[in-house]
Amino acid sequence: MSISEHDETGDNVKRHPDTEPRITVPKEMLNGTIATRIELIRRSMIFLTNDIKTREDSNEAWDVLQKAFSYLSAKDTMIKYCEDNNHVV
Repeated sequence: MSISEHDETGDNVKRHPDTEPRITVPKEMLNGTIATRIELIRRSMIFLTNDIKTREDSNEAWDVLQKAFSYLSAKDTMIKYCEDNNHVV
């Protein structure tokens, strides 16, 4: 699964040449605020979850996303520690 870009009218869609289903994402969302990008990740996870059909795909998705969430957790811990102890992030 990949992400396609388009303008707000839906024209000029750029698609990867394979035949997998696409998520169409406005370019502004890819370069948006943190909240906007979090929403993009949330939506992408829902699309991914809906497309998982096998145990192997489920395991791969879980392993990769767990590593990403571990990284996010470490960053969250570091930011909170720095704020609590008046350190620069």
